Amino acid sequence: MEHQFKKNVLLFKYEDLRRRNGEVYTPHLMGMANLRKSEQFKKGVVFADSMSESDVKRILEEVFPLLRNRR
Repeated sequence: MEHQFKKNVLLFKYEDLRRRNGEVYTPHLMGMANLRKSEQFKKGVVFADSMSESDVKRILEEVFPLLRNRR
């Protein structure tokens, strides 16, 4: 029996992240709160234990069309 679970997913765009000395930093609380109010945040995305990498990629591309035709 396949175990399915739901996750909240936040998509970071390149410009959402700060870079300094080879390190990558996520936004502070206010920035994260704004992202959660945007189309970059989706609640309850369904995944399964048995999903392959390509299955996960397909799901994320469906939820976030911006990811289509990306590496």
